[in-house]
Amino acid sequence: MRQEIRLASQFIPLINSGLKTTTVRMGKRDYKVGPADLITGNVRIPIVIEEVFFCRLSELTEQDARMDGFSHRDQLVSTLKSFYPQIESNSPVTVVRFFRA
Repeated sequence: MRQEIRLASQFIPLINSGLKTTTVRMGKRDYKVGPADLITGNVRIPIVIEEVFFCRLSELTEQDARMDGFSHRDQLVSTLKSFYPQIESNSPVTVVRFFRA
């Protein structure tokens, strides 16, 4: 069975334009390198996960933000806090780097 990663529909245009090539999730997630699908509503976007790594929220960089489709790290952190209100600077996050299949 293919891996599935749920995604808010607001990010579909960024994926379609190629501006979003990562997604960040709170906690340590067990995603594997290889085929997967990004899913939002009835939309399924086939991707290939290239890399999965773990860090703390405070360790995310400006480059991490740009790869996730944001202009600045503060925007990425703010968006993550809107999805995960309990997230703190020392919270572990999973960064998934992918390309469209």
